[in-house]
Amino acid sequence: MDKYFVYTIVLNYRNYLDTIECVESLLLMDEASTNRIVVVDNNSPNESCFEIENWLRKSKQKYAVFDHLPLDSEIAIDANILFVQHNQNNGYASGNNVGIKTAILDINCKYVWILNNDTTVDFNALARQKSYFDHSASLNANLGMLGSKILYYHNPTIVQCIGCRYNKVLGLPRQIGLNATIEDLKYDEKPFDYVSGASIFTSKDIFTQVGNFNEDFFLYFEEIDFATRLKSHGYTVGVCLESIVYHKEGASTKDDPKSALASPFSDYHFTRSKLIFTKKFYPEYLFYNYLSLTLVILNRIRRRQFENIWPIIKAGLKK
Repeated sequence: MDKYFVYTIVLNYRNYLDTIECVESLLLMDEASTNRIVVVDNNSPNESCFEIENWLRKSKQKYAVFDHLPLDSEIAIDANILFVQHNQNNGYASGNNVGIKTAILDINCKYVWILNNDTTVDFNALARQKSYFDHSASLNANLGMLGSKILYYHNPTIVQCIGCRYNKVLGLPRQIGLNATIEDLKYDEKPFDYVSGASIFTSKDIFTQVGNFNEDFFLYFEEIDFATRLKSHGYTVGVCLESIVYHKEGASTKDDPKSALASPFSDYHFTRSKLIFTKKFYPEYLFYNYLSLTLVILNRIRRRQFENIWPIIKAGLKK
């Protein structure tokens, strides 16, 4: 493939200002000319589609707007920003899958970058990831999923995450590097279980072999489900620390994005998704996963988040 593109998928739901800022940062990258951007609106109930289209008209970028795509054959897409107005919201996995399907229609697509809309990216973020992935391929390292160094948008000297590990007994993820300063960041060399869904870099071939995101998950656990499946195909998970992404964190899932507390919506979907994941991959630990919900509920009582208790119980009871 003499000329190939990276397709960056940005999923919007209501937060069009964040989405536009994210896309603007992508357009400033040094590899912008080899990057095509797919913005998917997940049936936002506000004026997101109008505002994004209005920005596109003023942007002087070559763009195309779709309400659907022919998903049965490869095509050559002649635009550097594609805006897909999805007519339903079936969650994070479903919305990103619309973007993934759009990307792999292009016969010149080689890599796919899943990027949260509440992020901005460093000038070299894409170039570093491409170089890392290409180098790994030259070493036959079977890299399947690559993360970035994710810093807090509002405090970019502090790390949010460089990768994730998962406690399958209790069904609890752990972000590696959480709240470390850039200078003091240290971590062991054990492989990560997965990388944060805020930034996932992979290849078109991986999706062809492993499949897209699992739409059983409305929110949360899509990335670890994807990582677990690709590892079963012999692929590995890595991180490119030279690729920097700035994350606002929680802009779409918290009632108050500035709050550190989980919303009832967030607690419901986290609980439901972790139980779906455990039933699928680690059913022997399902009892302990349910037992851990007691600790979560006690913690919500301690925090006086009484409105979160029923959503957690409801998710636990859902089949």
